Amino acid sequence: MNRVSFDARMPQPGAVTLTALVRADGDTVEYNNSLEISAWVGDKARVLYVEGMQGTSGYLAEALRKEGLEVDVGGAQRAGSLENLLRYDAVILSDVPASEFPAQSMQAIQSYVRDHGGGLVFAGGENTFGEQGYSGSSMEAVLPVEFKAQEKRKDIALVIAIDRSYSMKGRKMEYAKEAARAALDLLEEQHHFAVVAFDSQPYVAVPMHQVRSKRKAEAQISRIQASGQTNIYPALGIVYRLLREVDARTKHVILLSDGDTHPADFQRLLERMRERDIVVSTVTIGDGGNPGLMQDIATWGEGRNYVAANAESIPQIFTEETKKVVGTNLVEEAILPVVKQRSHALAGINFADAPALGGHISVKARETAEVLLATQQGAPLLTRWQYGLGKTVLFSSDVKNRWSAQWVEWKDYGKLWAQLVRGVMRQEGSEEVAFSLEHDGDDAVIELTLLTEEGLFRDGMSPVARVQRGAQEEQTLPLRQVGPGVYRASTGFGGAEMIKANLQTGGGIDTRTVERAGTRMIFPGFPAEYRSLPPNIDLLQTIAAETGGKLGPSAEEIFDPGDDIGQRATPLWPWLALAALLFYLADILLRRLPYAWRRLGS
Repeated sequence: MNRVSFDARMPQPGAVTLTALVRADGDTVEYNNSLEISAWVGDKARVLYVEGMQGTSGYLAEALRKEGLEVDVGGAQRAGSLENLLRYDAVILSDVPASEFPAQSMQAIQSYVRDHGGGLVFAGGENTFGEQGYSGSSMEAVLPVEFKAQEKRKDIALVIAIDRSYSMKGRKMEYAKEAARAALDLLEEQHHFAVVAFDSQPYVAVPMHQVRSKRKAEAQISRIQASGQTNIYPALGIVYRLLREVDARTKHVILLSDGDTHPADFQRLLERMRERDIVVSTVTIGDGGNPGLMQDIATWGEGRNYVAANAESIPQIFTEETKKVVGTNLVEEAILPVVKQRSHALAGINFADAPALGGHISVKARETAEVLLATQQGAPLLTRWQYGLGKTVLFSSDVKNRWSAQWVEWKDYGKLWAQLVRGVMRQEGSEEVAFSLEHDGDDAVIELTLLTEEGLFRDGMSPVARVQRGAQEEQTLPLRQVGPGVYRASTGFGGAEMIKANLQTGGGIDTRTVERAGTRMIFPGFPAEYRSLPPNIDLLQTIAAETGGKLGPSAEEIFDPGDDIGQRATPLWPWLALAALLFYLADILLRRLPYAWRRLGS
């Protein structure tokens, strides 16, 4: 039997009737083509959306409204009290500075999620990172990640060593200079910066100074030209002497080359540099050269080794490495989400068609959190976990027209966020209510299950259901307790007319429980003889093969015994013993009767 799933949007809350109708060519029996069931549609979920950047809330708010959610947009003060938060099924905080949430407001959000089962969706942005962010706050405790907030290091000396040999001529050289300028742009005035360019001989293109005039340094970088052969060792010697004389806690080198150089004792030089706390990272460019040497230099220098697949990626690599040196957790680069774990929240979303994001904040997923999406480098992008009674989701990028400028135009933007919000929403009410009306043989069975918020059974209730058959008047039917927290009643159901049932107040049942139980209906089906199911050919073939028979034999084959002859052993001794006994008795009889002997003698 085939199962077909589909989505249907109900225009209003309350009891609805769903009818499925199937038509097929050549179908002569229409009586079994339709089926009706009832469903109870609750009120629209209410969501509070707090956006930290004025004028940008429309993208997500409208997308969620189109997906059937009721969205209220407001400032941080709307999320400042627990009383107000409890009016909503979920809360979205988007790029809201931590300074807008006093400690009591964060504690209210924490209680809303932990103690009352509220849902929280936290989206990142420029305002949510760094020393002014949420690191160490009660808000961070609610979230499935830790903010790796780091102050920018004040004592930094960064040297860029650029291979300017003939192999770097053209676009490679231009992108290398752009990368050096991008690294310079991330530094602050108190930082030290220098550039060493080298072919067969090194020279200092930008002398070691504090970053006072970036424009002057940028002009010096622009004058670097490609020429000569590659010789890395003397360049590292110059870099070593530059950094040895600088009074800085962090000393870092980014070396760009293909590694095609004269042999030398690089390991000893790198060990001397490490003795002076100098870290060397390498960027390998090109398909040729000696990438193994570049990896070894990074290993001996206790840095990182990057491989630039093309010249265009050099600036991005330099930017990423410099950010790690400086200590910021704001990453602005093209990001293509990678699905790490399948979930109902991502169902029906094709991320292969998703556009790139423009950036994210660097976070660390907690051990018990689920990472649903990650960046190409493996950094957490979409993370969720259970916190107390509630659930929280963190999206380390934003939801508006900055990093998500292309996402807001993506066809699955609204669907994704609606599914994420629905996945964390607070369950309605403070008690569990399960109300059902099912067809069981010739009866319609009404069943009610009641639990408290703590999960305890609600016993001793006297619920009463109102039952209506077709157009007849309603009748009341008391439900009898049949188990812990379970109440049941049944009434006859001949299948000729619809039956509708709902609860009425009284007997321990309040109006809220009646509203949550809703209305249930069952409809007349079609008789079993109209269920024209196809034969199970595979099963019949298996039975025939295992028993030595044939599927679909002719009449002659059915009555032809063939080799199907059986033998059965029948014991004869009981019959022979009986015959011997009879002969024995006859012999005695003949010997004892004189009349018989006289007759024989005559």
